Amino acid sequence: AMVLYAWARHYRTFGLGSVLTRAGLADLTAVSSSCIDTVASLYDAVAPARFFVPGWEARPAVQAANRENRPGNFPTSAPILVVQGTADEVVPFGLTTRFISGQLCRSQYDTVDYAAEQGVGHSQVLDQSTGLINRWLEARFADTSSIDSCARPGLGIGATHRVSHPAAHSDGRS
Repeated sequence: AMVLYAWARHYRTFGLGSVLTRAGLADLTAVSSSCIDTVASLYDAVAPARFFVPGWEARPAVQAANRENRPGNFPTSAPILVVQGTADEVVPFGLTTRFISGQLCRSQYDTVDYAAEQGVGHSQVLDQSTGLINRWLEARFADTSSIDSCARPGLGIGATHRVSHPAAHSDGRS
């Protein structure tokens, strides 16, 4: 719902009434002005059909916005922090690792600091990683260069939480 709200506001190619039910529209104030934990509490225990109209994801404007915002389409100019729980039941750890290794590191040459939280699931990773995320952000604002996990797997701000992954660049850079 947060993504749909942002896309509808930014692209203006579809109205939220075309993708959200009355119940979904009623919760827009929380979606547009609350932190993710508040929004998640609205949606976690409720069937998606309560908030989303049938077939919302097939609408051409939604598909176009999704393609435009799919990670890995374009190189980024800023360093990226990815924090992933190894026990994530929603976004599998291996899927994230393969995406970072194959797309962000090899194809795009992004600067990625990849931290894996051992044994942490999807809904706990943000709480477990708050200190790590804050240190990473503070380092960026202090203009400290980011250690690139693509070039040097296992290093970086999340080194104590990190697991190794095969992310050496195919072009030989280090």
